[in-house]
Amino acid sequence: MDVESRELLTVEQAAQYLQVSQSSIRSYIRQGRLQAFRIAGKRKVLIPRAALLALLEPARPEDVEAAHQRTAAIEAPDEKNDSHA
Repeated sequence: MDVESRELLTVEQAAQYLQVSQSSIRSYIRQGRLQAFRIAGKRKVLIPRAALLALLEPARPEDVEAAHQRTAAIEAPDEKNDSHA
């Protein structure tokens, strides 16, 4: 099973997934920026893939506005289909 299809990733896998160092992943966990879990009685740390994706943010502020506009356009009802027949 490849990393992209797993729901829970190890620190090493998470680092590969985001293309950062393992120390960066551990730092995010310590800072509380990244949700992680430890199996009871074990040292192994597992990180939900969704938590990794939540770390991602647009590279430019204008990308945020464009994303909001696309979301609004998708969620808005299609006015053309609301015409009276």
